[in-house]
Amino acid sequence: MAKKKKTPTPYVCPECQETEFIDIAATVRVRLIQDDPDNIQTDADESDDGSHEWDGDASAQCCGCGFQGKVNDFDREVMAAAKAFAGEVEKVAERMKGEVK
Repeated sequence: MAKKKKTPTPYVCPECQETEFIDIAATVRVRLIQDDPDNIQTDADESDDGSHEWDGDASAQCCGCGFQGKVNDFDREVMAAAKAFAGEVEKVAERMKGEVK
């Protein structure tokens, strides 16, 4: 039986290639618990809407190697597009060098 090829995850640490230990800063809706004026807490499980939101500009950290950046820095598609763009810029720079001589 042939091995099933694993689909790559959309997010990966650009430094160490870790995919399992990426933490992001998200906005989370929580219930404010005020049972004691000296001990105010929050509880996401008690909230009517315990949802969370984040986007590509949210801060992110790889807990494997410590790399920090934005979620977009960990996005495989964004990284591939940036690499392709850098390659095109390098080609233009090389052409310009030849024209300056």
